[in-house]
Amino acid sequence: MLSNKLYLTDLIKSMSEEDYASFVDSLSNNPIISKYTGTQIDSLYSKSEKITTFLDSFGFNVNREGYQYMRTGIGILLYEPQVVGKKITTLYHELAKRYGSTYSGIERGIRYSLERRYEEDFHVFDCFGHAWDFPKNKEFFKYALEKLS
Repeated sequence: MLSNKLYLTDLIKSMSEEDYASFVDSLSNNPIISKYTGTQIDSLYSKSEKITTFLDSFGFNVNREGYQYMRTGIGILLYEPQVVGKKITTLYHELAKRYGSTYSGIERGIRYSLERRYEEDFHVFDCFGHAWDFPKNKEFFKYALEKLS
């Protein structure tokens, strides 16, 4: 089950330039968000765009839960590394907590998205060096970190 949370980056994406300018101005009055500057908010937006562009380059179906798990997981690994450390299992537990799911549900959702994409076009994962199979979840996250860091 996907969470109905509205992330700041999603909100920013949907704003016009005028709304965005007034939004950034209003942040100085918010005690929780005021620690971020306008530049940092721009940075959050570009980081989200970078992850989305990376996943879209593989042609994943955005309607699958695994896509959302991968998108959030890559964001956590890149921009909140203190949350999970270096273990992929810790990432699954963090994603399960955020999405109200289980560890195995998260792992299975990501694996299913990778498998389905491989079945649709097995050449899409040639960059992993083994065209006979789709990459494992851990390999995919490692590749994403290499490319996006």
